[in-house]
Amino acid sequence: MSKSELDHLFDHLRQQLIVWAVTVIGLAVMRSFLLPQLLTFVFWCSVVYCLLLFVGLVVVTIFRWQKS
Repeated sequence: MSKSELDHLFDHLRQQLIVWAVTVIGLAVMRSFLLPQLLTFVFWCSVVYCLLLFVGLVVVTIFRWQKS
């Protein structure tokens, strides 16, 4: 991948991580009020997805450093 493609992927992953982190915070607040069992499951799925996004962001960052 070229440096510009890696930069684009980095920006996309960073944006997705921010969106999903805010979603996780919202789910954490909502699960105490509405459908606690279902929202708890969705909350933990979202946490796992955020962790995967973070790992992807770290990998892309390493590749960006190697291209520099």
